[in-house]
Amino acid sequence: MTSLSFLYFHPTTHPFTPLKVKMTPEQKVVFDFVCSHPTQSVLITGPAGTGKTYLTNALLKWFADECHPPIRVAVTGSTGAAAVLINGRTLHSYLGIGLAKPPIPALIAKIPKRVQTRLRRLHTLVIDETSMVSASLMDIIDIVLRTVRSVDLPFGGVR
Repeated sequence: MTSLSFLYFHPTTHPFTPLKVKMTPEQKVVFDFVCSHPTQSVLITGPAGTGKTYLTNALLKWFADECHPPIRVAVTGSTGAAAVLINGRTLHSYLGIGLAKPPIPALIAKIPKRVQTRLRRLHTLVIDETSMVSASLMDIIDIVLRTVRSVDLPFGGVR
């Protein structure tokens, strides 16, 4: 699998914060990092109840309200339940990969053109409950995005 950049809690500052959103100091550090590093891939982890979904929603609000021009963000979940809780779609549905069964070229050929167009325009992919995504599925997602976007960067350059 390709290497990802993981977030380690380095202090950074950023001028934007969602209005009327209160964050813990840890959430603020992550928020500032994500907002000030627009091409960096980030993994947000923590035990249940620590505010990961709250932080994700604050970031989504920032993407929608403060990014000019607005960036294209896909909100997905690894399972149907995860997708519903974050008001998104399942990862498989959004990517158009069905059950994601190899061979990869056949899988990519089955992705509808409208979905391929959407993937080419995508900037940021949010995957809730990413721990439920297998390494082999992450490899498939990486190959699909690289191929569809014609960009030889991890995940086709999608953040």
